[in-house]
Amino acid sequence: MMKHLLASDYKKMRWKNGLGYTLELARSAGDDLAHFEWRISMADVSASGAFSNFLGMQRILSVLEGAGLCLNIEGIVHQLNKGQSICFSGERNVFAELLNGPIRDFNLIYNPNLWQAQHVRLAAKSAQTRHISADLIFLFNASTEPQVLQINGKSCLLLHYESILLDRQEAVESILTISGIFKNLCITELRK
Repeated sequence: MMKHLLASDYKKMRWKNGLGYTLELARSAGDDLAHFEWRISMADVSASGAFSNFLGMQRILSVLEGAGLCLNIEGIVHQLNKGQSICFSGERNVFAELLNGPIRDFNLIYNPNLWQAQHVRLAAKSAQTRHISADLIFLFNASTEPQVLQINGKSCLLLHYESILLDRQEAVESILTISGIFKNLCITELRK
């Protein structure tokens, strides 16, 4: 299955700790924050504060927009600037301090007992082809410019903050071919 998701398809939800809102881009199943195997979201963070806890889950967080933030993960501080990512346990106590104003982040939360995950952000100056093999592939255009992707011989136009979900279980070939210049494409891969 190949599903093209528009910004209007995303679901606005309250954070688990109630301190803000997220846009849920895609998830494995379910409607609440207690029952899912994986979940991809994007959130605007306008104030420093504590992260929600997700028992038994792993997180990958990336800064999409803004100056960045410092994450204090149980006493160890990590600075994340725009375009950088960090992986950490969802059950750790995490406090985020904004560096210089609000940020927008991209967040993958997944069950590491069921899935292995990888997240990369691609920005290249020349045309490339990338081959990916995974059970689920999530492509997210973080660039303000449109990107044309060639997937299994089919061209797809991906506008700003639009995404494509590829599910290998629905007989979609898991080879991803991208023609053209990467302008800020986030690729999330999930493997069982």
